[in-house]
Amino acid sequence: MYYNVEKEKIETRAGNIMDKWEQQLKEQRPGQKRRPKIYISITAAFITLVLTFGLSIFSPTFAATLKNLPVIGSAFEFVGNISVKTGKEQGLTIPIEKQVEIDGQLITFTDTLYDGGEIHIGYLIEASGMEQTSLFAQRIRFLIDGQPMGGGGMGISGVWIENGLFAGTISLRVRDKIPDSFLLGICSLEDNSLLVELPVAKLGESKVTIVNQKKEFEDLALLYEKISFLPTSTELSISLIMPQEAFSQRKYMHLDYQIIDELGRVLQPLSGSGGGGGPISGIITQKFKYYFEPLESLPKTITIKPYLRDYTNTTVEIVRENWEQEKLTLSQGDIGQVMILDIQNSLQYLEDLEITLEIDR
Repeated sequence: MYYNVEKEKIETRAGNIMDKWEQQLKEQRPGQKRRPKIYISITAAFITLVLTFGLSIFSPTFAATLKNLPVIGSAFEFVGNISVKTGKEQGLTIPIEKQVEIDGQLITFTDTLYDGGEIHIGYLIEASGMEQTSLFAQRIRFLIDGQPMGGGGMGISGVWIENGLFAGTISLRVRDKIPDSFLLGICSLEDNSLLVELPVAKLGESKVTIVNQKKEFEDLALLYEKISFLPTSTELSISLIMPQEAFSQRKYMHLDYQIIDELGRVLQPLSGSGGGGGPISGIITQKFKYYFEPLESLPKTITIKPYLRDYTNTTVEIVRENWEQEKLTLSQGDIGQVMILDIQNSLQYLEDLEITLEIDR
């Protein structure tokens, strides 16, 4: 594996940011609560929220449950995609125990993770129903060292640990360049007051390959900017350039990508986000970042295959197994099982946009 973490550097960086966080925490007035009105605002494809903050209120049941959780109650022990789990296994997370009250709900932030790609936040929450588990994340907005985070996106996932206790992750995708270490602030939309800050530090080593190659298909130009091999993910940065008419018709709205290594293994997609401004001389430019599973070692070559996909059916549960050119049985839960005899690819590949890259090792 080529991802090596310099322990002494990591401990120093994490220690510095924790000292800064603790000092700011001491300056807050204990026991103060804010109860602003709740509303939802959507800007730049980023959902922001309002929350109420309190340090001293938590139920004995919840506290007792947290004490019994492994690794200081880390939410990452229970939930998260392969990116989060890989980061946890490699020791790239910063453990925290920061508790806030949001409209009567207790949220305990347990970990942060950042390796140059997405920012992941682990949390535990007392909730009586599924609708409450992510509602708080629709009422906050984020700051980086006190400044607005800018454009990006947010994803939420989680699981029930036991009745009344939910473990979740928030994954933030940031388009702008950000520091290697910073305080991630959560603040109120109503009065912009700072409610809580979480320490974040970029840990682990990565390899970035600058591409800057353009491919064209009909009225679409695809600019491959770079591909980054991070400890917890593989990040693809691209730009789409098209006439305003094609954009208005959503002609390439369902354009997606496969990343394949030299052994023919297709990387599991994790997430993606992006966007752009209005037309300039009738041309729309949009920038995107897509995240795929991490690679254990740096590949010699990578092939990127764009394709158009039919997203009309969005209720299908994905089941993954290795196909070895022979019969394969997949469980379908209570309804039984299905036997796979053969596979035919129905994706509409855009071969003119395909690219194979040699990776400088």
